[in-house]
Amino acid sequence: FSPILVQNELNSAECIKLASPVFGMTSIMLIEAYILGRPVVSIQPNLKGDDPLLLSMLGLVPIVTSDQALSVSFSKPAEPVDFRWQFDQQAFLNFIRQIG
Repeated sequence: FSPILVQNELNSAECIKLASPVFGMTSIMLIEAYILGRPVVSIQPNLKGDDPLLLSMLGLVPIVTSDQALSVSFSKPAEPVDFRWQFDQQAFLNFIRQIG
């Protein structure tokens, strides 16, 4: 791996495109990378409980808790799960009215 440190030069999509695998700590970029089919690893040093990242809770991505675990093998990108959803416009508008 060749680490690249990015501050504000690139947006998240550009970072994901450059990275393979994508390492992170419970971030939306990890979820974006997974959906885009990139290899993803959740880094949780000294984790004492469950990893809060939904992808690792579901067993879809590996968790690294120590530097010894960095030898995780990445033979192919993760295959995104078929996320089924349905947008209920009326329920959404009712929710917005209630909180507004």
